[in-house]
Amino acid sequence: MKTVKSGLMGGKWLLCMFLVLGATVVQAHVGHEDDMIDIEDDLDDVIEEVEDSISDTSMPPSPKVTYKAPVPTGEVYFADSFDRGTLSGWILSKAKKDDTDDEIAKYDGKWEVDEMKETKLPGDKGLVSMSRAKHHAISAKLNKPFLFDTKPLIVQYEVNFQNGIECG
Repeated sequence: MKTVKSGLMGGKWLLCMFLVLGATVVQAHVGHEDDMIDIEDDLDDVIEEVEDSISDTSMPPSPKVTYKAPVPTGEVYFADSFDRGTLSGWILSKAKKDDTDDEIAKYDGKWEVDEMKETKLPGDKGLVSMSRAKHHAISAKLNKPFLFDTKPLIVQYEVNFQNGIECG
């Protein structure tokens, strides 16, 4: 009987040892995660300090960009950089859409030449539609007739939405 009893005691002792060992491993693992979090926090603090020191040092000012009107090259049938600040040479449309109520059929949107609201290049002007929810149409004559016999007509323009796009 003594052997059976001491065998049970040995099994209990062995079980207790495994439980203590398991708890130690779990505790060591949890402690290791805490160390990693502390290292990450320390790294974040160092990065913030470096960024603060960089922003504290005075950066050289950006060079001032001056607007210069573009000069067309090659065979050009029409070009307007709107540097005159007027709509002279432009023709406001009097057209109307067919099969539409007269009140909304007109192309009666207002046009102006102006700088962009948030311009990156002071002095650079463009054609601006000034009316909300209106049909806009405007045209200008070419400097000379274009013959569609051997080459395509290429039209290039830039659009900048000053207040975002509402419809289009």
